[in-house]
Amino acid sequence: TIRTPLDEPLGLRGTLLERVAPLMHVASAAALGFVYGAGRGYLRGYWQDVTPSVCRELSSAVGRRTAVGAALLVVAFEMLPRAKAEALKALGREEVTDFKAAGALEQLAASDGVYVFLLAALNFAFPYILLPVAINPTQLLVPPSSHEFPHKPTSTP
Repeated sequence: TIRTPLDEPLGLRGTLLERVAPLMHVASAAALGFVYGAGRGYLRGYWQDVTPSVCRELSSAVGRRTAVGAALLVVAFEMLPRAKAEALKALGREEVTDFKAAGALEQLAASDGVYVFLLAALNFAFPYILLPVAINPTQLLVPPSSHEFPHKPTSTP
């Protein structure tokens, strides 16, 4: 594993792929968001029978807005597990590991409520972001950064 001076302050750990995975998720969601938003904006202008220059301008504006929204949604979802852990630490509670534990339902409902609220707020502010995030290939190919995965021991030099 290659280490850099920023690993500890930023909380980066794991292999290089695991450390850059969140950046890959954000970049690919933004790229997909731009392509989807631009295509949707152009087709909407075309169907409304406006000039090609207006279609291009609409395509550019909707594409940029969708790219920013998709990137913000992925950043927020990558950040939420750490934010949840910090909030629980500040409240003096531990994360639920068993559904039968006392207070498990309240904690899980609060956590789900935050996710749903964030999704609704970002989807309202940046329409058309759900599809690019849902079909983001890097999120399907690379494991999430919020979980620890066992590694095989490698030989040391």
